[in-house]
Amino acid sequence: MDVRSAAVLARSVVAGSHDARLLVPGASAVPVGYVEDDGQPVLVVGARGGPFTSSPGLTVVAGGVEVHLGGRLRRLCHADQSLADQLNAHSRCLLGPNLRPGRVDLIRLEIERVCVRPAGGADPIAGPVADYALAEPEPFATYQHRAIAHVEDRHADGLARLAADRLGLDRSDVIALRISGIRADEVTLSVVTATGGWNVPVPITPPLAD
Repeated sequence: MDVRSAAVLARSVVAGSHDARLLVPGASAVPVGYVEDDGQPVLVVGARGGPFTSSPGLTVVAGGVEVHLGGRLRRLCHADQSLADQLNAHSRCLLGPNLRPGRVDLIRLEIERVCVRPAGGADPIAGPVADYALAEPEPFATYQHRAIAHVEDRHADGLARLAADRLGLDRSDVIALRISGIRADEVTLSVVTATGGWNVPVPITPPLAD
């Protein structure tokens, strides 16, 4: 993976999550919620509830990919409209077990360092911040985990019927399945039947635009 691809992957992971771990020198890593604002995470923490010092590190993990961001923390006095809209839209995600309802502080991480560890234990890639800042999140890398969780949870029977049809089997022959990948033009199903396991590609025609 080259540096530019790593930058797109990093932006996609950060854009697709609201959970991270914050590490500051001399303190244990703490879970924090955040929203992504043009590549920079804005942490949502209890008022005066965090150790905000120099040289923090923020780690976001999704789909086996680890993104490590370093930089400076800056408390925001107020949120502009787009950021306020994001906070309202994702308030249920942000008000987790580590943050009680009530007044919160918004802390922007101004990124100075980016390092990506791809899935599968590949070597980490440290990329220039400029590449990260210019990269755009790839929609299917950003949202596929949430989309997969939704479809597997709410539409499992439809997936099983689809897999059985592609394999020329009855619905009752499908023992288990999961979505192992999704792209604009294809969904891949990993299917277990009485006769073995199969990876079943299901084309999407025309490809999804959004």
